[in-house]
Amino acid sequence: MKAPNFTPDLRHTSGGINPLGPAVAALIVAGGFYGWRGIRELLARCLPWHAGWSDYLIAILLPVLLVMVAAMVNLLLGAPHPTTAQL
Repeated sequence: MKAPNFTPDLRHTSGGINPLGPAVAALIVAGGFYGWRGIRELLARCLPWHAGWSDYLIAILLPVLLVMVAAMVNLLLGAPHPTTAQL
């Protein structure tokens, strides 16, 4: 009987750099050197960003609107309509 292989198969992954890597590394270092107090201080410096409701709506709705406009322009320029399987 062959031993199970727990090595992940990386051939079908998207690859690339993990954008959360530096943030996770900062949390690990802050926790390692200063414990929970260091993690709290790090997060307190990173999270006190204040914005109005209109800023949040723009940040959420603008990408959706841009994707919809791009799809409409694509269809107007002659691209075939996507099938339900493609959606």
